Amino acid sequence: MANKKRMKKSTYLIVWSLVFALILGATGIANGVALYWDSALSLYFGEVGGQQSAEGQTGDSIYFPSDYANSDARLEGDKNVAYRIASEGAVLLKNDNAALPMAGGKISLFGIDAKSGNLQKALEANGFTVNPTLAAFYAASTHESGVRGLSAGGGSETGGWVIDEVPQSEYTAEVKASYKDYNDAAFVVLRRTGAEGNDLPYDMSRYGGSADEHYLELNTAEKELLTEVAKSFDKVIVLIDSANAMQVDFVDVPEYGIDAVLWYARAEQPAIADVISGKVNPSGRLPDTYVADNFSSPAMQNFGDFRYVDANGSLTGYSYVNYAEGIYVGYKYYETRYEDVVLKQGNAGDYDYNATVVYPFGYGLSYTTFEWSNLKVTEKDGVFTASATIKNTGKVAGRDVAEFYIQAPYTAGGVEKASVALTQYAKTGILEPGKSQTVTVSFNKMDIANYDDVTAKTYILDAGDYYITAAPNAHAAINNVLAAKGKTTADGMTAEGDKNLVYKYSLAAQEMLNTAAATGNDIHNKLDGIIRAPEGKYLSRSDWSVMENKGLRYATGMAKAVSNVGNASGDAPTYVATDDITAKLAMTGFAASLNPADITDETKFPGKEAYTYGAENGITLVQMMGKDYNDPMWDQLLDELKLSEMHALFNKSGWGSCAVDSIGKPKTYEYDAPNGIANFLTGEIMYGYNCATMIAATWDQELQELFGNAIGNDAVASNTSGWYAPGINIHRTPFGARNYEYYSEDAVLTGLTSAAACRGCEAKGMHAYIKHFVMNDADTNRHANGAVAVYGTEQAAREIYLKPFQYSIEKGNAQGIMLTMCRVGWQYTFGSYPLMTDICRNEFGFNGCYITDYTTTMKGAGSDMYLAAGGNLVHATAEQTLSDVKSGWCRAMIREAVHGILYNTANSLAMNGIEGGESPNAGKVQHGLPIYKIAMWIFDAIIGLIVLIGAIKVYSKCRMTEEQFQNRKRMTKKGKMIMWIVIAALVVIIAVVFYVWAWPLLEKAFKI
Repeated sequence: MANKKRMKKSTYLIVWSLVFALILGATGIANGVALYWDSALSLYFGEVGGQQSAEGQTGDSIYFPSDYANSDARLEGDKNVAYRIASEGAVLLKNDNAALPMAGGKISLFGIDAKSGNLQKALEANGFTVNPTLAAFYAASTHESGVRGLSAGGGSETGGWVIDEVPQSEYTAEVKASYKDYNDAAFVVLRRTGAEGNDLPYDMSRYGGSADEHYLELNTAEKELLTEVAKSFDKVIVLIDSANAMQVDFVDVPEYGIDAVLWYARAEQPAIADVISGKVNPSGRLPDTYVADNFSSPAMQNFGDFRYVDANGSLTGYSYVNYAEGIYVGYKYYETRYEDVVLKQGNAGDYDYNATVVYPFGYGLSYTTFEWSNLKVTEKDGVFTASATIKNTGKVAGRDVAEFYIQAPYTAGGVEKASVALTQYAKTGILEPGKSQTVTVSFNKMDIANYDDVTAKTYILDAGDYYITAAPNAHAAINNVLAAKGKTTADGMTAEGDKNLVYKYSLAAQEMLNTAAATGNDIHNKLDGIIRAPEGKYLSRSDWSVMENKGLRYATGMAKAVSNVGNASGDAPTYVATDDITAKLAMTGFAASLNPADITDETKFPGKEAYTYGAENGITLVQMMGKDYNDPMWDQLLDELKLSEMHALFNKSGWGSCAVDSIGKPKTYEYDAPNGIANFLTGEIMYGYNCATMIAATWDQELQELFGNAIGNDAVASNTSGWYAPGINIHRTPFGARNYEYYSEDAVLTGLTSAAACRGCEAKGMHAYIKHFVMNDADTNRHANGAVAVYGTEQAAREIYLKPFQYSIEKGNAQGIMLTMCRVGWQYTFGSYPLMTDICRNEFGFNGCYITDYTTTMKGAGSDMYLAAGGNLVHATAEQTLSDVKSGWCRAMIREAVHGILYNTANSLAMNGIEGGESPNAGKVQHGLPIYKIAMWIFDAIIGLIVLIGAIKVYSKCRMTEEQFQNRKRMTKKGKMIMWIVIAALVVIIAVVFYVWAWPLLEKAFKI
């Protein structure tokens, strides 16, 4: 057999040179990619060394110490706070025949949502014996609690919303026979959930239901369950576990025989068991209105997937939603229309309050009873002080909540005003039977002012009578006011009010509150030409009849088979976009921000020669702690930075900002999750507290601040200087994707709860990034279909959607704001100078840092728009560079953005451990070594060694003659096989490693 033709020496050398070049090139590219994603990789794998936790440490350089000596003590404190939130936030909605509390007993626990066994264990720890046959039946069931197939995204995914209750046909005779031995009571658990990026379905035809069913009402299996349970048990107790307000039309249905209803949301089960057993007397109050028809509010006429079309009816790629209800959100609709029925005004029609509202906002029962008296209100220099005395008239100790509401004078055709609006609240201590407590609150004129966006174009107090009342819920509040006006049940009231709990304050003339208390700047309309929908209709209490036949819906057509949400047919209501609107929606860059500055004016935006970079002024960041934001020393510090360092701080700050050695700035760590500090990439959480809605339901500002303080102690322990929370958007409808992240339907309850939480965590040196600024009250199209344009009125924006941010800043010292992915009107919120600078900075006095929501798509014009609007940090793990980093305007604005970043860092726990004063180590930062870099260096070394050995071997061939090269010793067949096996094994190992951790990491890094 003839010898195979052998490769020439020159070919051999070329091939192996190319192989080595490819290996080295691939390694270099891999290193570059890793360094590009440095932030994400460091977060995912962690670091060795660096700034150490300050937990348990003291000393001059521990500026924000922990309240705990060690992690065990802190975790015990965390558990206590979580327990208190759950036990004091649970709301007793119904308790006929004193069905609760129960001191033990033999019970049956129904519902697939009890499958986990957590509630069963908690009840058993409280002396209950839980039906084991029924429990085993659920445990073996293939049905699952919750929903499946949901993922955070742009807000256009279908998801897997299934109410998977076990149908009665699957209950065996053995299971049914077990009821008689555990029939002291039947507990039925009804659970609903939510998920980021996925608004809850208001049409279940996609998910095994029908088009006239929605996710928040009982499905057929649940109705059958309640019917069957009522046949076998004399006592039926329903437990509602849902942050989204369920439709509660079922609670008084005779066939269901429900004696008691207890509400909670994602709560600690031992705490709920203690409420059931009576160890804890429930004192929570509803943060939302619970109704018999979740479609009854005006907001539901404009909720979901709405699309812009062109004149030919073709989709434009843009979406919108119009808040046509104006200020009439939640109880401000239900209670206001009720008053107008009683007063026979505003075309209130045949609106039946009792048939509509089941449990009003602020409602909650107790195992005891209370008597209210002695309302007192005084006013001095624009500050009101109100107090009321609450007495426990029952037989067991308990706590009550004093809710203070105000009614402003309304004139048809004038500024829109709700019949009552919450203005403050306070919770009593534990009152023993027969004991009393006088609770006192204060609020100022700005807290009760209305915003006139049409005539005065500022905040006003109209002339007329103001009614201030203390009441146990919003409906009792309006009944008190109506009683003070001389109305009774004979006039159509649902119950008599207490006029003795009403104080009347009169103004002879209108007052304009047009100066911002925080800054002294003028307050006037900032959103003209932006926020109102072109030709949009907005609800007025002067004519409620406009709601008939979906009269508020902002749509003129219907696109078929285009939507992944809504009904199974994929229908989406549409509106024809004008050329002007389409052009505005397409805008990006500096001009789109509406920053009024002229960027061509070289006197305001000079070139490089006007700035100093890299100066050696001898100032480090630790010296700036406690300095005023406008202290001139900041300019000296900023002069020490290079322009490249400024850009690195601005455009790559996902989950923290980078270190800057030249000024002693440490690397910062910032994490997500409204219910605790969580590493987004690894999924690790310091402690998982109750959801936001549960925290609001406590109606206890001291406890809410204690929650913030607990988060702050977790932050000290984990070196977390920024928390992407609290979420303070509004429960505009019950179907919002992230209602569990947000507190309430009410702006004041949301704002005061958030302010308390912010005070607590800011006191420990962790900055709260309140989110999502602003009007991100649903997730449909939040980043899909052009990013939804959210329209409304400036009055509603200021009185409802901006107020929680204002309170968090002015009353809670919040130093961070996370923006939305969507728009207010046609303008991106993260690129809105009117919102970010004119209102938030210039009116509210916000000196903290803005951060975008997570992004991978802001490079160029998007980043320009954000910087021009007043932004500081881009929430990205890869650079989102500006279009012209060396322009005059960019130099000026990036400097101011970095000023804010450094101010925040200097006044945070990130400074813990950095010595100041005359210490030889003053201003020096200890850097950690990312674990991924250690692995990368080892990998590089191995690759380098392999290439070196190979290169030596190839080099040895270079010295051979062609004849010697052709006659060299060959690798045996067995040797070649071993070589290829080794290569194949390496490829498989690399592929497995990539699949196991790299691919999930990339998915998270690119996920919206």
